[in-house]
Amino acid sequence: MLVPVILLIVVLGVFPKPVLDRITPSVQQLNPPRRTGRGEQVKLVIPSIHYLAILPVLIFFGAALALVLASALARGKVPLGVATLTVIAAAAASIVANYFQWRLRRQGRCVGHDRPRRRAR
Repeated sequence: MLVPVILLIVVLGVFPKPVLDRITPSVQQLNPPRRTGRGEQVKLVIPSIHYLAILPVLIFFGAALALVLASALARGKVPLGVATLTVIAAAAASIVANYFQWRLRRQGRCVGHDRPRRRAR
């Protein structure tokens, strides 16, 4: 019964653009762009998100969410072996993500910053 709601939450989290494109005109009509006292328009700047930088945290959060949902939807307790394998799989996936972060960093490409910082010599 909760599966469609959970799927909708995941889909809207991954692909928000179609919904946002549809509701943006209505929101702008209700809340017109504001202007400062000098007559210039205030512009909202949304920062970019580097998903590779937060991927290990997202992996562990996803595994924890899966275990919580499994324990909430299952008729009994989640077997210890299943929980252990889920945590081990999440740890292995996090290690793989960290390896790719490390490799990009060694190539001089920064992970998690808008522009690479120069090393102090």
